[in-house]
Amino acid sequence: MLAFILPAGIISAIILRPKAAVNPVVENSKPVIGRIITSEENELLSVILSKNDSLHLYQLQFQIKQPLAVPSVLVYREKGNKQDELLGTISGSGTTSLFFREDSTEMLFNFRLYDGIHAQGIDTIYLKP
Repeated sequence: MLAFILPAGIISAIILRPKAAVNPVVENSKPVIGRIITSEENELLSVILSKNDSLHLYQLQFQIKQPLAVPSVLVYREKGNKQDELLGTISGSGTTSLFFREDSTEMLFNFRLYDGIHAQGIDTIYLKP
């Protein structure tokens, strides 16, 4: 009896094992959509801003050249007199794409990089179309 139950338990454990979680940073690395509006580059990262005119959707793509000192960085879009909009996070390495919609206000392309762990600003990126 034990000779039957033990192999059956092992086989069912393998079949019922939960699937591995998908890494959202890898899934978030998408090719540039639409037309490229502007780009900026420094020794740490490269930033590309593009727009899909038919969807009224902007894409902000970060390519990290050298690993950042912090594991995760929050990215905010400055909106002038309004509250800044959180676009998402970028990891300390790799390529990450963040998306935001065109709004009726004056479109500012100023982005704040913020270290949420140490509660301090890292950098501000000013993109000029």
